[in-house]
Amino acid sequence: MELIGVVLRKYHIKPKKYLLYVGAIQPRKNLITLVKAFEIFKKENENSIKLVIAGGKAWSWEETIEAVENSSMRDSIILTGRIPFEELSILQQNAAIFVFPSLYEGFGIPILEAFAADTPVISARNSSLEEVGGEAMEYFESLDAKELSQKIIKVTSSFSLQAEMIAKGREQLNKFSWRKCAKETLEFIKK
Repeated sequence: MELIGVVLRKYHIKPKKYLLYVGAIQPRKNLITLVKAFEIFKKENENSIKLVIAGGKAWSWEETIEAVENSSMRDSIILTGRIPFEELSILQQNAAIFVFPSLYEGFGIPILEAFAADTPVISARNSSLEEVGGEAMEYFESLDAKELSQKIIKVTSSFSLQAEMIAKGREQLNKFSWRKCAKETLEFIKK
């Protein structure tokens, strides 16, 4: 319990008072749209919610960092860089929402990690993300910052929706397990 407080203080955040993105900083992760959506969200809603971008710089990161540095909400955006697993787990469990705006993904493991942390998820509607998230997430069109900001408002303003998303996230998570994967692989091989 003490470690939770230490980690949250380290990043100057409070439980359930921040949006979280976890992953590399690179163009396909669509973080510029997330920053724009966060600006719209903050301008339309006086609140203390922050945006935490947890991940290291990858290829072509410069434009994304520039968007953060030039943001009108820069004081409310936290770039953690790469973080230890223990801190990541704490950030996931205490986030108000996990936002995954990627333009394309092979699978989307961070979504399942957010489900395991009982954190509601908002994701771009594309590639494999709908298959991974099913009906447990709110979706937005990848490059539509206004729609993403509206989804953030929708989820942050409804405790009943958050509870429903968390319950559906747990159900969705149960569809993905090593045991199930091994069983289905064995059944396929036997054919």
